[in-house]
Amino acid sequence: MSIVKLKGGKFEVVGTSGDTHLGGEDLDNCLQKFCQDEFKKATEIDIENNARAKRRLRTEAVKAKIILSAANNAEVVVDALCDGEDCNVVITRAKFEEICFDYFMKIVPVCDEAMKDTKITKDQISDVVLVGGSTRIPKVQEILKAYFPDHQLIHKINPDEAVAVGAAIHAAHLPEDATHEEVIETLIQDVTPLDQGCRVGAGGKKMGVVIPKNTKYPAKIEKKYTNSKDN
Repeated sequence: MSIVKLKGGKFEVVGTSGDTHLGGEDLDNCLQKFCQDEFKKATEIDIENNARAKRRLRTEAVKAKIILSAANNAEVVVDALCDGEDCNVVITRAKFEEICFDYFMKIVPVCDEAMKDTKITKDQISDVVLVGGSTRIPKVQEILKAYFPDHQLIHKINPDEAVAVGAAIHAAHLPEDATHEEVIETLIQDVTPLDQGCRVGAGGKKMGVVIPKNTKYPAKIEKKYTNSKDN
């Protein structure tokens, strides 16, 4: 989640928050594992160590996930998945939401963290724009509607193309002979999404933060470190 200020045609990212283990791929993994377990129950065949079978099953599971954004149920069908046995699993939207429940529950903490880091309240937010394919999922929209009860969720833009369209619009406003400095000044003023630093302490199990999260960049920060052991 990014909180962006728009003023005088300039875009400034005030802060960003996220979970690197929360996205479409994680939901795909969840759905694939469910179908894998259902196939094992029906046939007593475990495909955990069969990379080809898992890849074929995953492809169909992803298709089912997409269908479930518009329909109440979907079928995962793979002919001769393993040892000549077919896989046929029917998944309802309710079941999909149940097996991915833990992931959906991670959405609100991400929003809370972004609001807390930027010290911005919900009533200061003008628009909530959904970007990314997973925002098509009804459960995701339901959670965000509950989080921002006074806002209409904006999803008129194709969530898969939003970033590319935005970049194209910015590029169209630049003169053909724009310098590197002009490009940086014209485009979005962004921030670092994660703390950046180096390993410190005995065994290198701790992290010394050099550039804190939500630092505007380009940025230059210097810190001195010494070795814990000679040489």
